[in-house]
Amino acid sequence: MIHKNSTIELFIKLLKAPSITPNDGGLLDLIANELPQFKAERIDVNGVKNLLLTRSWGDGVHLAFAGHVDVVPSGIGWESEPFEPTIKGDKIFARGAQD
Repeated sequence: MIHKNSTIELFIKLLKAPSITPNDGGLLDLIANELPQFKAERIDVNGVKNLLLTRSWGDGVHLAFAGHVDVVPSGIGWESEPFEPTIKGDKIFARGAQD
């Protein structure tokens, strides 16, 4: 189970990865390693990398994650480096933080 501090640490690791489309920035492997209790299956099609994480309990109870780790280029206007998370008050700012 992920606790608050380790959740924030994981979030910061995810935000630091330069995962600009189509590059995953190593995040699919990182996520699979962070969630060993899930079955990880890589499904790469036509240069697009995918990771399917699933977990089953008993009869018919299943859980699957769907999402993305890539971002579009950061553009201009940043007050800090886009892939260096900055904490201001109770908010974390970085490229992909609101995804």
